[in-house]
Amino acid sequence: MAPKHAMGTHSSWALLERATEVRSLRDLATITVIAALPSWGATTWMRQCQARIESHTGTKTWWFTNRRGIEETIADPASASAPVYFISKVELTDDDPLWEQLVALTQLPHRPRVVVRSLDLPPPLPVDDVHVMTEADLALSAVEVTCLAQLNEIDAPATMYASLTGRYRGNPALVRRRLEMLRTAEGSSPWADPDVRLDLHLVTELATRFIDVQPERRDSSTMMQLLRRASHLRRASAELLTGAHHDRTTVHANFERIRMLPLGTHEVDPETGQSVMEWHPEVWEAVQRYRSPDANLAALRDGLAATQANDHLGMQVYYLLALGQVGQAESLIWKNLRFFLLSPPAVIIQAITAVPWAQLRHFPAMLLIAGEYRSRQTLTPAVSEQFYLAALSQLAMRRPRSPFEKLQVVTRQVMAHMSLGQRSDTMRLLAEVEELLGDNSHPGLLSLAAKDATVAENLAAEMYIPFWAATQVDDNMQALLFTSVMRSHHNPNSRTAMADSQAALTHEVFLGYAPDHRDDLGSSFTDALVVLEWGDDERALHLTEFLAERRKQAPSRSVAEAFVLMMHAVLTPDSMDRRLLQDSLQRSSHYWADGRPSAAILGATTMATLAVGDVVTALRLIRSRPPQEWFTLTAEALVMLALDRAGEAMEAVEQVDSICTAPRSRAIAGAIAAVAHLRMDSPAAAVQRLEATLRGTSAGLLRVGLRFVTAEDFDDLMNYLDQCSPELARVLSEAATDTRHWHRATLAPLTPVDRENLKALRNGATNTEIAQQRFVSINTVRTQIRLLLRKLKASDRMQAVAYAERLGVFEQE
Repeated sequence: MAPKHAMGTHSSWALLERATEVRSLRDLATITVIAALPSWGATTWMRQCQARIESHTGTKTWWFTNRRGIEETIADPASASAPVYFISKVELTDDDPLWEQLVALTQLPHRPRVVVRSLDLPPPLPVDDVHVMTEADLALSAVEVTCLAQLNEIDAPATMYASLTGRYRGNPALVRRRLEMLRTAEGSSPWADPDVRLDLHLVTELATRFIDVQPERRDSSTMMQLLRRASHLRRASAELLTGAHHDRTTVHANFERIRMLPLGTHEVDPETGQSVMEWHPEVWEAVQRYRSPDANLAALRDGLAATQANDHLGMQVYYLLALGQVGQAESLIWKNLRFFLLSPPAVIIQAITAVPWAQLRHFPAMLLIAGEYRSRQTLTPAVSEQFYLAALSQLAMRRPRSPFEKLQVVTRQVMAHMSLGQRSDTMRLLAEVEELLGDNSHPGLLSLAAKDATVAENLAAEMYIPFWAATQVDDNMQALLFTSVMRSHHNPNSRTAMADSQAALTHEVFLGYAPDHRDDLGSSFTDALVVLEWGDDERALHLTEFLAERRKQAPSRSVAEAFVLMMHAVLTPDSMDRRLLQDSLQRSSHYWADGRPSAAILGATTMATLAVGDVVTALRLIRSRPPQEWFTLTAEALVMLALDRAGEAMEAVEQVDSICTAPRSRAIAGAIAAVAHLRMDSPAAAVQRLEATLRGTSAGLLRVGLRFVTAEDFDDLMNYLDQCSPELARVLSEAATDTRHWHRATLAPLTPVDRENLKALRNGATNTEIAQQRFVSINTVRTQIRLLLRKLKASDRMQAVAYAERLGVFEQE
């Protein structure tokens, strides 16, 4: 609908002419049904439609305001003969007998058309040409709101119009009410919070006219029944509104109308995948205020029953907590802990974090979840310390009666210790989890799972927390073990089956075990690496940005943060802020009680620092903690190459080969080793290493591995293309189309004069003393020292000497 011009005024208010396709009788359906709640502008639409038709045809239409007139016209057509009958102020419901009379009207000898208002969508009618309009068709667009404001000489910010067409769905009555407020107040709102006041005005209308005060005519209305039903549900979906006496198709059609009402926000429930309408908090509270305490209690019980019947796990906890049944809520959370870790709706988070400490401190699962939620909100683990300590105290009092119950207790202890940053305790408990799972020589829960499908299903659900913890303590192979359990004992009907698969695939992709899954991109947070296998940098960056948002959910997502840093280092090093590069490293150091950052974070930060050309800081970082994991050893190898120490780079690569056989680690290590061989003047060995890497991994993985070498080194490799097998030559040719942002000249070369000056500075010599020793002028020394500081990116002489020592300059004498 597009704006036209003012149709007229009422109380000095100019009405906007709503555009419509109805210009003549030919444009009008046999029966036009405007199925909308009052206040949605149905009467205005009908009046404007009537004016257009009368203007076009030159004939008068007929306007009915009661049922009696319809009955009299059917009995005596000549008494009110007209080409179009408009029926207003008659609220039809879907089972109203008046529908039959409307059909009878259209069958009068002069075949009139009928336009009628209804609370409900019409039932099936024996008429071929029926057009139905709902609230969505009557809503004002942003353009129309702007034009309506201009017609009435109102000047308001564009954000106001966006709010009216967004949050308030373009409801004509609310739009007019808000604009009249602005005009009365000469452009400023007389209310401190007009949005909330509009919500309360709307709820007053709904509560008094539709939800609580229920005239007899509306009792039979499906829309009214569903709306009242929705007022008992904090998050409503079509499935939750469907009752035994409701047709599913009808409920879904009416739910679309409820979603259009300015009552709440439209979301997709992460647990069920259903489309839901969640009430705005202030609107929900207002609805509850209009009910008596007994009615509110009954509404909460109805909500609990509906969510239990429809398997809405999260909302069951919401209603249990609202009813004060904290113990039952704890039981659900204990059994389904992973669901409550994986992005539950905000309303559930609010309900759990609102539980008073006096009640919460007795329930370990709720303590863990509440602590995690608070950590996500503040990005500060310390705020939740008391929750995790209390959870550990409660868990210590548990007396498991079976190996599986023992596993449940241990996994929750793992979460508590990890959340407290207690690395050694976390690793000790993860080893206990491995022991409980068992192996061929010591049978455990895995052997029981092979015989009992229920044990297998429950075991898969319990593996998420150990997997998560193993990634945080940098034990990738242990995480892979837990992933394999999640995979092999996976229940496809589980509510969090998608989350389990996503977690498993993420780690498998990171290590290079997952096969190419181009048709399933989006299921793994590390899909950016998969996209890099065929050189789509733009999409890889898009997928990385998605993960960058997810990593902000908690302070302990070290693998996610490391992955984002690494991808930005490869794809967009020029856009990285050098001042912020070490934020993740500092956060990780503060997270763990021993002050040691995550190895993944350390390795990724080193790579990112190297990518921006700060080889001095990169060396300092990698030497701050002896590399032990494949990722930090890989970072060390890259730093050694940047310093042109090919031998030391090869030593780091050999350590990677000895401790990790994951395909991705082998692919990156193979590319680095090939470059090191070239630096040591062994091109045959370089080609041989690339051939072996290709045989042991895949073409895509090797292509990604080659992204970690500098542009100059890759060009050197391409010089030996004729010595490669056809398969390797094809991989190198495809990799040649990739953009490389890393360059060999990450550190300006030090001349013999630079080294001589550095040695003098280390011995504490002044500029005058250096000039005398070297038989040059003092001005020459000053210039050389200034250029030396610039090369080393040092702020003073002492820092230059310190950097030189880290770079091993004095060791090379």
